[in-house]
Amino acid sequence: MGRVLLNIVWALAHFAFSFLIQLTELFAPILLILGVGWSLLPHLITVATANLGSLTEDQQTHEIVNHIAHTIPDQLMIAGHLLTPHGLVKDGLLLMALAAASSTAAAWLARRL
Repeated sequence: MGRVLLNIVWALAHFAFSFLIQLTELFAPILLILGVGWSLLPHLITVATANLGSLTEDQQTHEIVNHIAHTIPDQLMIAGHLLTPHGLVKDGLLLMALAAASSTAAAWLARRL
């Protein structure tokens, strides 16, 4: 009876780690892409504005592009959580580390079963 209970506990732990791997492998790339994209967007608009200056002398176009570049926020407050580009990248990397740790634990548990 004790061996069966131990197998059930090991199986549930293996399930939990496998489920955690699936979640982290889904959300880590999303957070990384959003963070890097959000971080690069103002720089890309600045480069586009500099190139636009060499193509046209239209002042109104420059004002519109500058306005768009300055309307991109540096941080967002969503449901009491402060989101920043670097925070999203950091969270994505932490999720990748959690996926690696969960994978190691799941492999260890699979050998124990």
